[in-house]
Amino acid sequence: MNLKNILLLTGLVTFSALTLFSYPQGSPVNRTGSPASNSLTCTSCHNPVTAAGEAINITTTIPSTGFVANTDYTITVVGTAVNTPRMGFSASVEQGGAFAGTVYPMPNNQKLGDNITHITTSTATTNGQNSWTFRWNSGSATTGATVYVAMLFGNGNGNNSGDRTKTAQLVLTKSTIGLEENSLVSPSFTPNPAHALTRMHVPSAETNRVLSIVDVTGRLVAKETLLAGESTLFLEVSHWKNGSYFISGPGLRGTLVVAH
Repeated sequence: MNLKNILLLTGLVTFSALTLFSYPQGSPVNRTGSPASNSLTCTSCHNPVTAAGEAINITTTIPSTGFVANTDYTITVVGTAVNTPRMGFSASVEQGGAFAGTVYPMPNNQKLGDNITHITTSTATTNGQNSWTFRWNSGSATTGATVYVAMLFGNGNGNNSGDRTKTAQLVLTKSTIGLEENSLVSPSFTPNPAHALTRMHVPSAETNRVLSIVDVTGRLVAKETLLAGESTLFLEVSHWKNGSYFISGPGLRGTLVVAH
């Protein structure tokens, strides 16, 4: 296997002092283009993106009202580029030149240092796209915490000619509506533990509320919408694995246990 193919199978290569070198464990740490990375990315071995049609999209499960302290959310990074067989990425969440909160890996990615990056088996694209989702606990972060992402688009031609790189950022906002831990509403579930169907009850609200349900690893299991004026939601959990699940949404936070 030639050196280029190893590169495309293993991910981002970024040290300018080195010749092309493969990283089977994902991108080297601190190469997200962030302040903590000293603005370094993978451009020392690969070209910056100048062509149209190559894009990075960053989304989160943080509600429109903003994140609250010490709360888990998921962050999804999507790369898009036509005729690109491989993609790799590195991401961090930072504020004021330091890492903000704590990131946790989920399937198809890993944590190296305070960065999240791809694994060898998660670089192949499908229809010109690839995506990764990881978990972030907000900790004591405040408004201005930023998700930094650097991505490599590999064209598979056997050398670094034509490979592209791009960076993206998403600034996060902390909730200003005063939702502290002790003022959040805790939903009630009947039954809890549940094995098939459970009924969730919360006080009704004047606006729709989108609820996120994650397991203990931070994997998003479901998203449900509680319509304005409604206070009851039924959850079908017969296909969920045994364990604890965390439900969060605007003004809400609770725990449901599934035991079959």
